[in-house]
Amino acid sequence: MQINCIMKRMMKKQEFMLTPKDVLYLSDLLDQILVLNKRIGNDLTMIEDKKVKTCFEKVNQKLCEQYDALLNVLEREAN
Repeated sequence: MQINCIMKRMMKKQEFMLTPKDVLYLSDLLDQILVLNKRIGNDLTMIEDKKVKTCFEKVNQKLCEQYDALLNVLEREAN
C-alpha cells in the first residue's frame, strides 16, 4: 500500500518536469519578453497621447507579470 502512494507521488512529480527543449523554449520566451519590454519602454518616451501611453503601460505591466511567472516556473524546476 505504501508503495502505491510513493509511485503516485513520483508520477505526479514527473508530470511537471520540464524537458531540456521546454527549458530552451521558455528561455526564448523570456528573451522575447525582455526585447519587447525594451521596445515599449523606448516608445513610451515618444508617445504623447495619454490613452495610447496608458495602453502601452498596461501591456508593459502584463509583460512583466508573464516574465515573472515564467521565471518562477524555471526556478521551481531547477530546485
